[in-house]
Amino acid sequence: MTGKIFQTCGKSLALIIGLALLTACGSSPPTRYYQLEERVSQTDGAPSSTLSVRVGPLYIARYLQQPNIVTQKDNYQVEVAEFDRWVEPLDQSISRILTTNLSDTLSSNWVHEFGVGNDAIELFDYQVLATITRFDVDANNIATLQTQWNLVTPRPSVTLLAKRTVLTRQAASSSYSSQAAALSDLISELAKEIAGDILIQQKAAAAAAASLQQED
Repeated sequence: MTGKIFQTCGKSLALIIGLALLTACGSSPPTRYYQLEERVSQTDGAPSSTLSVRVGPLYIARYLQQPNIVTQKDNYQVEVAEFDRWVEPLDQSISRILTTNLSDTLSSNWVHEFGVGNDAIELFDYQVLATITRFDVDANNIATLQTQWNLVTPRPSVTLLAKRTVLTRQAASSSYSSQAAALSDLISELAKEIAGDILIQQKAAAAAAASLQQED
């Protein structure tokens, strides 16, 4: 009888251990989520400009339209992370952060995203239209942002600028957190470039208006 009891216990113990091992082998690593961060000044001063800008629509390449983080292995191969993902759709994240950074750089609270507020009312001075064709980090930990963007005016609808911008930055490491930080920096650089061109256009328009007044 004792032998049968030990035999039964031994089988039960083996079954428990087997199930535990099977569960361990079948479980997946936890999914990790990452986000892009805005880069704004830490000053508390009031905005000094009433320049109004609408950002968007903003489009991204199809390969970026997924939650999984994509790494560029070489010119022809990409790697899609299985358990490392963006916490929100990239087009929404890039558009929001670009808008925030642009507002900070221009020192204006009148910068808003396309689709936020009443887009039927064209109460803005400039509109930024952008298509992101590349937004990733390569095997050498170099982050790249490549975009085609236009600067237009609504009244009348005129394209003032049509530019292709390619920005790069070395990520601190191969970690996805470092990649997200480097890509966030590139959005900030793009915002500064766009802000600089907007201010140039604004000065040119003011000079042209002053010249017309002098002629009158």
